[in-house]
Amino acid sequence: MTDQSSPDLTAQLTAQLAALQQQMAALQQAPTTATPAASPWASAPTAAPQINGVAVPVKMQTPAGSIRLYFSLPAECAATPEALMAALEAMAAAGLPLDTWSPRDSGGGSSWGGSRRDSYGNNSNRGGWKR
Repeated sequence: MTDQSSPDLTAQLTAQLAALQQQMAALQQAPTTATPAASPWASAPTAAPQINGVAVPVKMQTPAGSIRLYFSLPAECAATPEALMAALEAMAAAGLPLDTWSPRDSGGGSSWGGSRRDSYGNNSNRGGWKR
């Protein structure tokens, strides 16, 4: 028993194969310019970001240890660099211990634990490994 639909099915498959081969050929000939993925970082900002306020860290000593608090200042305090500095200076003048950071003078090394020479200079600390 032979199926009469076999020639029709073969013709349909041959036509689909030809159509797919044409599509593949068209894709291979098309210029290959990569389109960037849609991302908010890819587009340039149209305007400066709107500042809603400024959080200023203050470090307070308690009987249990120190605690970092954040004072929220209104957006007007950050309207200009001068306004921001004036707000910070006013807080310091009021006696608030602002949580600031400044680098330590450690002889040219990292302020995160001494210079590289101090950390790696002794071969006995490295199990005898040499550079």
